[in-house]
Order: sequence, then structure tokens, then C-alpha cells
Amino acid sequence: MANNKKQPFRALKGKLVEEGMTIKELAAELGMTPGTLSRKLNNRSSFFMNETVAICRILGIESEVNKYFFSVYKKELQGSPVFNNGLNMALN
Repeated sequence: MANNKKQPFRALKGKLVEEGMTIKELAAELGMTPGTLSRKLNNRSSFFMNETVAICRILGIESEVNKYFFSVYKKELQGSPVFNNGLNMALN
């Protein structure tokens, strides 16, 4: 499932459903309100790197981070070694 502008983070939302986790539950684990998480999932606000790392760990998707997060920002992040190295270090 590819993400697109009309349905950003579709794969991540699907993973939440697959894991039987609600936005409210994930938001609580992240220490944010469900409204804040919803805005981020609908691309009205950006995820911080630490939030991305936490979500990956909570959902066990560390090895699939690109599938769930960065297809939304593919053009902006393509070839960004500083960002990619920082994320890889944070996930390891």
C-alpha cells in the first residue's frame, strides 16, 4: 500500500489496526493527546524523530521504517545521509 497526499500514513494506520491498537492507546504510550497523534497521522503536523523511533519500537517495525513513515516524504528525504544516519543510529 503506497502512501499518498490524500491518505498519508495509510500503512501505519493499517498496522495499528493489525496490532489491535487504537490511536488513543498509541498516543498514551507516546505521551501525547489522541488529537495530536491524529494530526500527525493526517499530515497536518510532523512527527519528530524521537516519536518515529518510539512508534517503530512500540509496533515492532524498526526494520520497516521507510514503509510506514518515509514514503510520505520520499522526495524531501531522498539522498539525505544526515537524516538517514541519524534515524539508523536512533533505531539501533
